[in-house]
Amino acid sequence: MTQPAVQREILAMSSDIPSKSHQYEADNISDYIRLEAPGEQIESLEKVTTRNVGFNRYDIWDVKTDHNHWWVVTPLTNLYEKSEFPNLHQVLTEVVPVV
Repeated sequence: MTQPAVQREILAMSSDIPSKSHQYEADNISDYIRLEAPGEQIESLEKVTTRNVGFNRYDIWDVKTDHNHWWVVTPLTNLYEKSEFPNLHQVLTEVVPVV
């Protein structure tokens, strides 16, 4: 049984929403890196995870440039050198307030 054309169109539109949202977030992270690390060229950018702590949501990005490797944590966007915080749990401990 095939889906009606309208239903297929809605499904196609809904599947595009996350990718557009993700691209918007990635563009914001790229802009932030260019501001905070001038002269560095982004080689890779990946949203690693989203963690909910209490009522707060934290997105953690792994960003590699031609000079450094960073964690970027939002909201209150901040970047942390991976040499100082080698793993995800260490950077979360630094960022997330103790409840």
